Amino acid sequence: MVSPGFAYPASRVSASTLDWPVTGTEVNDDWWRENTSIANRSWHLWRNNPYAVAMVNTLCEYGLGADGLTPRSVYATDADRMRVGKVDISATDALQDTRVTRMKIDQALSRAFTGKNFDASGQLSKKDMSTTMMVTTAVTGDSFAIRCWKPKRPGNPSTATCWRIIDPSRVSNENWGYNTPEQFEGIALDADGRPKGLWVQRKSPYAVQNVDYTWDYIPWYAPDGQLNVIHMKAPGRPEAIRGVGWMAPIMDLINQLGNVTSAYVAAKRVQACIGMIVQTGDANASNTVDSAKARTTNASRMYPGMIRYELADSKITTLNWDFNGSDHSDFQDSMIQPVAAAWGYPMEVVQHRLSKSNLAASRAALMAAYRTGCSHQRMAIDGMETPWCESVLIEEIATRRIPVENIQDAMLLRFNRPPQAFPDPVREATADGIRLTQGMSHSTIFERNGLDFEQEILQKHQDENFAAANGVILYQEGVPGGVPLAENTAAGEATADDPDADNGPDGSGNDTGTDADGAPASVDGQKVGAA
Repeated sequence: MVSPGFAYPASRVSASTLDWPVTGTEVNDDWWRENTSIANRSWHLWRNNPYAVAMVNTLCEYGLGADGLTPRSVYATDADRMRVGKVDISATDALQDTRVTRMKIDQALSRAFTGKNFDASGQLSKKDMSTTMMVTTAVTGDSFAIRCWKPKRPGNPSTATCWRIIDPSRVSNENWGYNTPEQFEGIALDADGRPKGLWVQRKSPYAVQNVDYTWDYIPWYAPDGQLNVIHMKAPGRPEAIRGVGWMAPIMDLINQLGNVTSAYVAAKRVQACIGMIVQTGDANASNTVDSAKARTTNASRMYPGMIRYELADSKITTLNWDFNGSDHSDFQDSMIQPVAAAWGYPMEVVQHRLSKSNLAASRAALMAAYRTGCSHQRMAIDGMETPWCESVLIEEIATRRIPVENIQDAMLLRFNRPPQAFPDPVREATADGIRLTQGMSHSTIFERNGLDFEQEILQKHQDENFAAANGVILYQEGVPGGVPLAENTAAGEATADDPDADNGPDGSGNDTGTDADGAPASVDGQKVGAA
């Protein structure tokens, strides 16, 4: 029964709410007081706890995929947009120019992102940079990257533009100054609270070698408006300037789960051994007898497969160690389920245990993971992928390497995302065919499979031309795989696979029921097909 005056029972003071905080806190004060401890403990978990690693790996797997988020140009001129849905033969040349421009934009981005040249330190590939940013954001709540201009760096880069990823611990107020309305934990703010600059310590504050207590100031935007600083942060409370990692609400459970698992492994290890206690009247004499295994103390260390020689009067007692632990798997599942759900992923996906589920459950789990992954992909696209592409294309436009006048047109991009995983690919392919008949576009179908429709069509055309030039037909209805062209068969030989031979009942190449002279065809002397 709820006492009068309490519209919400949870607001009362009771035995179940005594340790429940009711005092409000300011979001940035919370970060200032607690995030250093949260971040350092989260990194420790990521380095040492398999459950934490599984969570972060799932995030990267579904958020970035195996190959990363690849940009594809969908550049179109105003005239192109007006021609959508119309047939205009006179516009063929203009449309071809548009395709060429798209290809040049794709090539410019591909050149810039190939190898490790896009990383200012030359250590990370573009995919590695994306993964590092995602991992850092998940673990600490913040990730930073700074735009650099290095035209003569090694590796023959295609652009002078490159980016350097910064450890968030290096971002702090100059000389560890106080937080003010104009700066907060390394981020300089304007009157509206928008970031306008970044203070970066040259070495980590935890460094014990080559310590450098110098700070550099990087303007958030260049004079021409280009972005100099990327700051990805985990979404949270309004007005938060720095982010809190996604590990924060689950790290205590993950840490305890790891400790329980370690204890379980230790118990099973002890259970697998034969425990013994050796008692002897004269430990030194015993060690003398076992000269090959002599010890300087009265205690002997036993190890697997050990043979020890003892005195005749020694007493050996075997220990009976009984440990069950059969509930560990159920306990583990009950712990991982809320931990995985906190990040939006089913525990079967995090644990890679889809084989233990039926087809419907596996499909539901993969669909849930795909939906969550789409939101994390969008965070990556908006937070880092798009600014990286923009920085490259601005330089390409300035140097006239792509025929585009303004960056807004060049930035019409679509990103190839990771394919959606299916437990039954054949059934899903059939479903895609139904979706096409109901009006879904080929582009959407291809995108769900991690492919670019336009690129696949062009590649298919190239494959068919190459195959035809080498005497192979790739596709023939009712015949799996490729078949040889007619000219590659023996002279005068007609085969069922010959596309030029329309074999009829008489093998004459027609199916009208007549022979080559027009007479009714015969089988074993019997006329067939006659009127």
